[in-house]
Amino acid sequence: MRFRELFLSWGMVGAYVVLNSFGALAIKHTVHRIGMADATSMKAMVSFLTATFLSPLVLLGLFAIGLSACAWIVALSRMELSVAYPVAVALNCLIVVSTGLGVYGELLNWSKLTGIGLLFCSLVLLFRG
Repeated sequence: MRFRELFLSWGMVGAYVVLNSFGALAIKHTVHRIGMADATSMKAMVSFLTATFLSPLVLLGLFAIGLSACAWIVALSRMELSVAYPVAVALNCLIVVSTGLGVYGELLNWSKLTGIGLLFCSLVLLFRG
């Protein structure tokens, strides 16, 4: 694969990761601000979802996720799924977990840390073979 083709392929994977992560984090930011969904009644759930979907940040996040799907389609047309997908998952994990820790104070226990470690070890094995 020539440099330009390689750059385009991995660039689309990168665009997918950035846009998808942004979308997830935009939605998380909004629901973090609104509060936990009240699942005790249908009225409460509809109210929560209405408030969520009326947020410009959620709409922007959903738009970013839609754009990420476009980038992913282009990436998959040019790359093997068995290479692109593990890399995308690992990078998404890195971005989202790091933001969860730094911005939302989420905890990183040994189980999560082990899972993340195994994910990145799998990438090493994937690219060695």
